[in-house]
Amino acid sequence: MRFILNRSIIVSFITYAGVIIGYLNLLWLFPRVMSLEEIGLFRTLQDIALLFVPFAQLGAGQGLLRYFPYGANRGEQKQLVTLALLWSVGSFLLFLLLFWLLQDWIIQFFQDKAATVNAYLPVVLLLTFILNFQGILEPLSRSLLKFRFVAFSREILLRLLTSALILLYFLS
Repeated sequence: MRFILNRSIIVSFITYAGVIIGYLNLLWLFPRVMSLEEIGLFRTLQDIALLFVPFAQLGAGQGLLRYFPYGANRGEQKQLVTLALLWSVGSFLLFLLLFWLLQDWIIQFFQDKAATVNAYLPVVLLLTFILNFQGILEPLSRSLLKFRFVAFSREILLRLLTSALILLYFLS
């Protein structure tokens, strides 16, 4: 029980640190560096990528989370991780094909509502690719009981990288 208590306390501190970093990003850094239109575009690109991830992943992360504990030995678990990664790559390639086939419709959809998004669709695909693999590595870390790493990467690392990218944007 002490093990669970220690882990939960550490994860709670990591989460609170992430909230503070997110607060500083959202209420201090973003308004000082970007205009309202740029903040809106930034959030829209993130949201579109998050919307695309389930289609690009086709359940690979959830399958890994569901069946990883049933691996009888390390060899079977490694095979399952390899299969999940290959499935993720294959499903992302299938998603790219579908995206390419529907590209005219997607461009037309955003042309009416937010034309600037069309210029950044490759960025959306890159974000989708990154989030696709995060969706594999995060359940793997959970299955290996590495909750601190999952919390750190999601709450702190992601927000610090966002801060760094915004500062790089500011510095041109």
